[in-house]
Amino acid sequence: MLYKCKGIIFDDAVLKKESGDVNDYTSVCIPCVRKHKISWSKLDGIGSEYCGVKGCTNRANYYLDFEDGELEVI
Repeated sequence: MLYKCKGIIFDDAVLKKESGDVNDYTSVCIPCVRKHKISWSKLDGIGSEYCGVKGCTNRANYYLDFEDGELEVI
């Protein structure tokens, strides 16, 4: 399944309605944070696995939290 937020496509995300978490989130690497100009205030904790940005194969550095309704399934 693919997800979209502010023009960025993600191929991996955890939705709160499916997981019981507080926010929808994905993992993201520092190069993608810089490339896509993701606000540092959206980052939370140390990420795991691989970056959720479509096509990126870097190891993740952070979790990227999404506000309600910000992440859409495409």
